[in-house]
Amino acid sequence: MNKSFVWGLLCLALMSVHQSYAQEPTPLTCDQKAELILKYKSNFENYPKALIDEMIEYISPCALFSNPKSSYVRGLLHLYSPSTVMGHDAAFVYMSMAASNKYGPAEIDHAINYYEGNYIGKGKNYGLAQTYFNRAAVNTYKPALGKYGAGYIFMKGLNTATPFPSTTYYDAAKQLFETSNHPMAKHWLAVMYYFGYGVEKDEQRALQLLKDNDIFNSQTLLAHLPSQNNDWIQISAEELTACSKPLGHYTANARKLNKTFTGKLIEFDWYGTGVKRLIPITITFNVDNKSGDKPFTYDFTINGATVSGTGTIRRSKNFYFDDLQFSLPRFYKDHPDKSNVTYKINLLQAGESTVDGVKSLLFHTDKYKGAELVEFGEVMKAPIRMIVHEGASSPSVAASTSLRNLQTTNEPPTLRKDFAVVSPNPIGNQFTITYTLDRAAEVKIGVYNFYGQQKISVPSQKNIAGGTQTITVDSTALPSGTYVIQMIIDGMPYSKTVVKL
Repeated sequence: MNKSFVWGLLCLALMSVHQSYAQEPTPLTCDQKAELILKYKSNFENYPKALIDEMIEYISPCALFSNPKSSYVRGLLHLYSPSTVMGHDAAFVYMSMAASNKYGPAEIDHAINYYEGNYIGKGKNYGLAQTYFNRAAVNTYKPALGKYGAGYIFMKGLNTATPFPSTTYYDAAKQLFETSNHPMAKHWLAVMYYFGYGVEKDEQRALQLLKDNDIFNSQTLLAHLPSQNNDWIQISAEELTACSKPLGHYTANARKLNKTFTGKLIEFDWYGTGVKRLIPITITFNVDNKSGDKPFTYDFTINGATVSGTGTIRRSKNFYFDDLQFSLPRFYKDHPDKSNVTYKINLLQAGESTVDGVKSLLFHTDKYKGAELVEFGEVMKAPIRMIVHEGASSPSVAASTSLRNLQTTNEPPTLRKDFAVVSPNPIGNQFTITYTLDRAAEVKIGVYNFYGQQKISVPSQKNIAGGTQTITVDSTALPSGTYVIQMIIDGMPYSKTVVKL
């Protein structure tokens, strides 16, 4: 519908209302005025600002603490025509007024606005979002939605500094989901049971919950989960300690950090109770030592894909990244066209430790800044850790779950950038790897899924002669999906990403 037509139509309606209550002995009450505007709520985003402003003027005399419905309406309208009242965002002022008066719709919308960061200058506030979802949960207005919202924030640890490990908040989420009849509460309860988040893993119960939950998200997830590996990944006790305890000192001279580190990225569940994903990584830092805060450039390689960018080292152990982003497959695929999620990390904190006999550099995501999930606009506090060590050598990330020093006494062979070719790609029930060495070397080959779990291991081949070599790999047992082929040539890792249709 043409916007100008809608504008004219609504202006006419409002004018007729003004005329009618001016002529009637009993004019419209404030609640009636609010109800009149709320009839058009679903179309506010399509209306011109001038029309929204006219509606704000119409309801303003009623928008007092004593009339929460009118205050709610005015706050809602200001979301589409921002302004300030007493130096604060008007939407926030009037929505707060209504929510403080326990007006149900305002409590729900106030929670959502805090969760999404809709108020001017306030950003996201998961703590206050949870507070108002909790209040809505005991209100008569959509308590199921309130319980779902509060449970979702508890489950994902969005309002914590991520206690490590802890199941307390999983218990709270489970209780809220179980007492809510909101379909998305049942959806995420199924996820908790399928992966064993704070509950004993029960795949059949999870799949039945999805089957009985007749919404698009659940039916899509139901089709995806049976092919989803939900096993926890084991890491060594020293690695777990390094990931969970506070970081030690970082004593290296950051001005001379022009080095390459190799190792693994460890992604835990939301509260650090288990490892979901283990992925090989390489980080190269080139530090500009002319500045006090030490600007740097970096190359970050994860699963064969490299991203580059800039950042700054501050107070020696804080690595601020301007644009460190990488994509990984979604665990909870509930939309057929959304297979990946992009992680954006602004701050890693560094420390040093010896892990499984190897002097290592540890990186922790900051417990307050976390990692942003770009597609969802969420700041995830779930612990992401990196354990790396200097040099080109790199551990396997699956068959051996602890870091090992795989360096040989010889320098690694000189290799062209694209020294290995995988054919065909997409792969079928078998594929070949053709590569060229400039001298004899030890060659190890493994095939990993995108969760860091080894699916195929090719027997290690020592003293492979220089020249061109071809290895045929049987991939019959691999289901459809994306895989990483990792080759370790005399301790130096090289990765190729392939797809099996």
